[in-house]
Amino acid sequence: MNRIAGFLTNRRRLLLLLTLALAIICGVLSVFVPINKDRTKYLSDSSEMKKGLAVMRAEFPEAEEKAAIRVMFDDLDSAQKQAVRSQLRKIPGVSSVLYDSS
Repeated sequence: MNRIAGFLTNRRRLLLLLTLALAIICGVLSVFVPINKDRTKYLSDSSEMKKGLAVMRAEFPEAEEKAAIRVMFDDLDSAQKQAVRSQLRKIPGVSSVLYDSS
C-alpha cells in the first residue's frame, strides 16, 4: 500500500496530465459515436410492436410522422372539447389533431 501511495503522490502531475489527455481524446472521439434514435431496431422481428409498425407503414405510406400521442379526457362538453382541440393545435410540432365529436 505504501508503494502505491508513494507512486500516486510522487507522480501526481504525470497522472494529472495523463488523465487530462485521455479526457480530451475521449471528448474528441465522442463526436464520432453514432446515435440510434430508432428504438424499434432493438425489437425482435416477431414482436407485436414491430408487426404493428409494419402495418402502419403499409397502410399510411405518405405519413411522415415519427410519433403519435393519444390524449384522452372524460366528461367534457362540446365547447370544452373545442377549447382543448385548439390548445393542442397550438403546440409546436403538432401536425394534426383528431377527436371524437360525440
